[in-house]
Amino acid sequence: MKQWKTQLPLSTPSFTFPKHLQEVDWVDTRALGWVFSKYAPTDPPPNITADLCPCSTDLATSHHLLQDCQLLDTQWAILQCTTTGDIL
Repeated sequence: MKQWKTQLPLSTPSFTFPKHLQEVDWVDTRALGWVFSKYAPTDPPPNITADLCPCSTDLATSHHLLQDCQLLDTQWAILQCTTTGDIL
C-alpha cells in the first residue's frame, strides 16, 4: 500500500471494492478494468489489425465494442442501469 501511494500520490489505495460497483458482476468489472488499462481480449497486438466487428461498421476493438457497437446497445444500457455515477 505504501509503494502504491508513493507511485500514485493522488490515488486512495484500498482493498475495498467501490460501493457503486458492488452490484455489478465481477466478470463485467474485470472487463471494464481491461478496457481502462487499454487491454482487452478483443484488442489485437500492436502489429496485427483487428477483425471487422459483426456490426460491420468498425474493427472489433474494446473501444468500439463498449462505445460504438450498435449490437451491444442493450447490454450497455443494462450495465449503465446497474451502476451509479459515471462509469466512464
